[in-house]
Order: sequence, then C-alpha cells, then structure tokens
Amino acid sequence: CAALEAVPCAMLVAKLRCEHINLRHAGMGVKGAKALAAALAVNEHIRSLNLGDNAFGDDGCAAFVGLSNTTLTSLNLADNQIGFHGMRSLASALPGVPSLRELVLKGNALDDRAAVPLTDALSGPAAASLTRLDV
Repeated sequence: CAALEAVPCAMLVAKLRCEHINLRHAGMGVKGAKALAAALAVNEHIRSLNLGDNAFGDDGCAAFVGLSNTTLTSLNLADNQIGFHGMRSLASALPGVPSLRELVLKGNALDDRAAVPLTDALSGPAAASLTRLDV
C-alpha cells in the first residue's frame, strides 16, 4: 500500500486475516485496486470481499489480470465505474479464481460490448463454480 500510496492501507492490512471483508465506500481508486490485487495473490484467508463504490474504473480492474486465488468465493464490485475495458480485464482474471461462486457487478457502466467478454468467460471452465451473477 505504501509503495502505491494507496488510501485504505491501514484498513486493508488490519483485515487480511479475516474471512469476510467489507471495504465498500473506502475510496480505494486505482492505486487501492493494485494494492489489493497484490494482497489477494498471497492471501489464503479472505472468502468474501465487498469492494463496492471504490471508483476502480477500467484501470483498477486491470490490476486483477493474472490474479491467482483459490479461497475467494464472493466478490462485490458494484458501482465501480467499470466499462468494457474493465470487463475484459475481469473476464481474463476469472480463470485464476476457480472458487468464485458469487460475482456482483451491478451499477457499473456495462453495455452490450461488455457482455461479450463476460459471456465468453462464463461459458468456459473458469465459471464452473459460479452460482450467482448480479449485473
């Protein structure tokens, strides 16, 4: 967090051993998304993560490309100004999170173009465990 000058550093570090983390409205932005993606890559505790309304946008979603996490089951990215390019990034990250059962994307700038990468990701083995999608 410090290297990226990310806002929620203390909040995130304090919760890394929790199973359920709510960082909704934490003002994380793109830098916070990068810090969080780095933490998730090595974290084996977090099961549920609410990141709604953190202004990640498409650039923040790019931080999750290449993510590998086998414990995360619920991810809420609602109201984060995610559009087509962000959805492409998220779709490419889904195979690295095979345990994901719930994905919340409502309230973003998703249009018909954004549906294509999401549909492609959901029709592959990456989404085998996904049981709830909220767009």
